[in-house]
Amino acid sequence: MINSLGLATIGSSLIQPTAVFAQAEEPEPDEAIMSAAEKNAILKLQDALNQFEEDLNEGEPELIEASIEDSQELYESALRTVISEEGKAMLAPLIQRYQE
Repeated sequence: MINSLGLATIGSSLIQPTAVFAQAEEPEPDEAIMSAAEKNAILKLQDALNQFEEDLNEGEPELIEASIEDSQELYESALRTVISEEGKAMLAPLIQRYQE
């Protein structure tokens, strides 16, 4: 298009695809990257499962019961907290270990 000064101008229809293109380049959501809270939940569950196994080997019923309660609480917390793919991959073996 030529304006009144004789200069070529860009029509508004050509600007829209640029805006669409810019929107297409937005970064992926943070769900792909594991957060500190997710890592913390995973490590706490891992520690609780290790403690449960130690208490089970010692054979004291009171310690075993306390470890079971702690493990259940931390297992449920980890399931709620972990949402990233990396976190889910780290949590999977602990879930299997918990369910055995």
